[in-house]
Amino acid sequence: MPLMFFIAGASVWLALGRRSPGRYLGERVKRLLVPLAFGIVAVLPILSYLYAVNREDYQGSFFGNYLPALAHFPFGHLWFILYLFIFSVVTLPFFLYLRSPRGSRFTARLGSLCDRRGGLILFFVPLTLLELVRRAIPNASDNNVARLLLVAFFVYGFLAFSDPRIGRAIERNGKVALALVVPVMATIVSIVVGYGIAEGAELQPWMYGVLGRCR
Repeated sequence: MPLMFFIAGASVWLALGRRSPGRYLGERVKRLLVPLAFGIVAVLPILSYLYAVNREDYQGSFFGNYLPALAHFPFGHLWFILYLFIFSVVTLPFFLYLRSPRGSRFTARLGSLCDRRGGLILFFVPLTLLELVRRAIPNASDNNVARLLLVAFFVYGFLAFSDPRIGRAIERNGKVALALVVPVMATIVSIVVGYGIAEGAELQPWMYGVLGRCR
């Protein structure tokens, strides 16, 4: 899922290069909200009914279960579509700023940093901190921190295309990133099981490794 949000963020950079903000938002509605609405009306009630029959011993009719399921407005497995739309709208002002001359100076500095050895480590820090926060606060707030993690990957995808040096750094470090996955995951299993403090660090080597080999 983080990789999907990363790719979605990268697509926003390309979309804003050829579309006005208004046209971009219109396309987000057409490509995200319309399929989401169809899924809520035509797909999720069927899944809800099948789940009720097979897991909850529901004995009623499909239509007896359909309207209550629809009334609850469930997103089910389509939650990520809603998130993509919300992220696309909320981050738009920031992305427009990054494409402005002033914002381009920021991405240029970021690209210069990533061009140095070890510069990509900068991207690990917020993810690791967010994961530490998620493990430290009550379980009720887990989803909120998880959303922030997905927003971070979404923004990172945009930034990856904002300066060619960032993309080259990902490609250059792809093999190293893949090699880091094994020891980091082993650390999670053998040392910090139950704390998860390395999970935020584990996500990005895997992602960078895949992207580096795909370029």
